[in-house]
Amino acid sequence: MGYVNEKTLEKLNKVYDFLAPHGGDIKIEDDWNFRMYVQQDDDKYYLYMYSAEGYAQDYLMDPWFKVEITFSPDRERITLAKPIEYLSQTFLGELHIDEFDNMEGFGGIKEHEDGIMNENFDSFLDTITNIRPYLTSPKKVTRFKEDNLY
Repeated sequence: MGYVNEKTLEKLNKVYDFLAPHGGDIKIEDDWNFRMYVQQDDDKYYLYMYSAEGYAQDYLMDPWFKVEITFSPDRERITLAKPIEYLSQTFLGELHIDEFDNMEGFGGIKEHEDGIMNENFDSFLDTITNIRPYLTSPKKVTRFKEDNLY
């Protein structure tokens, strides 16, 4: 719960730099995509990020994050990031985590685990920046031309 550490923020900025300034789509396999987009609501900015398997509306999102962010004055960097919503969809069902690290889903799980949101977010960023070829060998990259496209 709370803002991510500097190491996680650097990973996030690596992804943001790749798709800046509004976000976009990265396809790494025929049926596996990553999407990131920026949305402004009043004076706050949110970053939505997810990986999805499937086609069109048949996606299983694993995971999906909503992150409250603060930009530098020139919007070149994300200076603060706080994951506030998490969703994982699998064939087992859905798991939700709120900004207070409360988990619910997967057949009745209801528990609290301190730090689980930021831990999952950091793990997701590791996958994007280091483990899978999202940034190094994508099949296709589409960058959005403006915020709030989704």
